[in-house]
Parts: sequence; structure tokens; C-alpha cells
Amino acid sequence: MRCKWKVIVRGEGQGWEHLNLTENQAEMIVESCPPDYFAYMLPMCMFDEWRK
Repeated sequence: MRCKWKVIVRGEGQGWEHLNLTENQAEMIVESCPPDYFAYMLPMCMFDEWRK
């Protein structure tokens, strides 16, 4: 099973997250991030490992 992805977007005192994305979906969100914001993607399976 492939790992799902999480994207975190922050800027101008705001922030939001997108969860359970494919890698392509996550990349599209990061690439379309507005100039005044920043976005990064993390593998969701990484968080599963931390919970163990």
C-alpha cells in the first residue's frame, strides 16, 4: 500500500491542512500555493510510525 500524503499551508496568520492525498494531489496543492503563503507535504505513514 502506498503512503497517503498531508499538505500544510501557512501564511498571513492563517493555515490549513489537506489530508489523505495521493502524492500527485499533494504536489499540485504545493505547486499552486499563493505567493504570500508557503506549503509543504509530509507522508501520512510517518505520523502512523510516531503513534506506535
